[in-house]
Amino acid sequence: MQYSKKLAKDYPFLVNKCKLQSFQSYFNLELNQKIRKLGGLYLAGIILYNGYNSMFGNTDINQQTNQSSADPLYQKMLLSWGSGINGQLGTGTEAFSVGTPTQITVLGDEEITQVNASSDISAVVTIKGQIYTWGKTKGGSMNQKENLSRQTNLVLPTMVDAPNVNFKQVACGKTHLAGVTQDGQLITWGDPDQGKLGHNASLQKESKNKTYGPRSYKDYNAIDYVHGDLDGKKVRQAACGFQHTACVTEDGEVYTWGFGKNGALGHGNWDQIDVPKKVEGLKDIIKVECGNDYTIALDKNGNLYSWGSNRYGQLGTTQANLQKYNVPTMIHLPHGSSHVIDFSCGEEHSAFLNDKGEAYTWGYGNDGQLGHQEKANLNQPKRLQFEGKISRVVCGGGHTGIVTEGKLFLFGRGRDGQLGRGDSMESQAAYRTEPKEVNYIRETLKAEVQDLALGNNHCIALAARKL
Repeated sequence: MQYSKKLAKDYPFLVNKCKLQSFQSYFNLELNQKIRKLGGLYLAGIILYNGYNSMFGNTDINQQTNQSSADPLYQKMLLSWGSGINGQLGTGTEAFSVGTPTQITVLGDEEITQVNASSDISAVVTIKGQIYTWGKTKGGSMNQKENLSRQTNLVLPTMVDAPNVNFKQVACGKTHLAGVTQDGQLITWGDPDQGKLGHNASLQKESKNKTYGPRSYKDYNAIDYVHGDLDGKKVRQAACGFQHTACVTEDGEVYTWGFGKNGALGHGNWDQIDVPKKVEGLKDIIKVECGNDYTIALDKNGNLYSWGSNRYGQLGTTQANLQKYNVPTMIHLPHGSSHVIDFSCGEEHSAFLNDKGEAYTWGYGNDGQLGHQEKANLNQPKRLQFEGKISRVVCGGGHTGIVTEGKLFLFGRGRDGQLGRGDSMESQAAYRTEPKEVNYIRETLKAEVQDLALGNNHCIALAARKL
């Protein structure tokens, strides 16, 4: 591409270092100003949306990853907005807040196959099987050298140092991440507290004083791999909560580990577990997601199961008086809600999408993130009143997003500009209790949103516009 060639010619060290180590060490005001003059570069890639299948959702991630979204008729762009105080927007600064979608312009022509975000962390997977991360680095969650990751945030996308590893999916927690490889191995890295990395206890304690690079059950720590229930299994998809981790295997089993005090592991107790253990009573699971301290799983028949903290009704069960469950419990769906095809967990609220293109939300609603024109908690799913067929629903910290026909609508907490309406004549800090379109993407960028990830107070979107 024209701009990426110019960038490589004028700043060859910048391009190389960006892929090898933190770009921040080479980033200064003068260079920042020069790079900004190269603006207008639409980069990264997008996931082609096929039916209702999402980046983790209801089909084989291998198939999704192998599909190339390169299309000469479209310009692709990776966008971010909201809180950037820890560099999670990936634009080269630690901005307090950004109220309108802004392009991330340092990945060149890398084609993106998946986006993910949580808390103050953002990540993408490329068609080459590489993971780039940026944002808050406390605990080593960005997978950089120890002396860097402990002292600075990554303000630009930086490639995870995992030679000869081909990733197909990434999941972000608060201070740890998980990556699934093309051959079904699971790699985790970041803060080892509470056993959430799935490595043995002695290694996790030791890792606090050493490195924070990715650790594979098979290649780095064979003992943990052998003694964990994942031994001999192929992982399809992984998810990270604040202090626990979960994954789905190719044969539809769910495994969890980490902090279990609130029942988020689903093993019938409240214990911490340091290595993967199978969750009993589930089968044919196609997707799992983690909230702050709860977990939800979807099976191939469209049934949802939840367990963990139910403080705000986020488990969606009829027994609202129970504050936490430690075993999977089926969510009784409202009459007429049809077949569930996808779902999402935020910090304390949840949502699902059915095959009619309808979205249902429940859980914590004090910021308006349930979208029902009020600020109240709900302990059971309620249909979102919205005109149009929804193709994607995503939950964040205190906000929620839906995509329909390429248009993005957001609602909930907006104090950091995460609702993306900073260009309109209203306070970007205002909350919204019903869906409002992010007009800037459609009207100014002339683009359509293909996929979305929400962190605590920020958004990452993949979009494209016709040439």
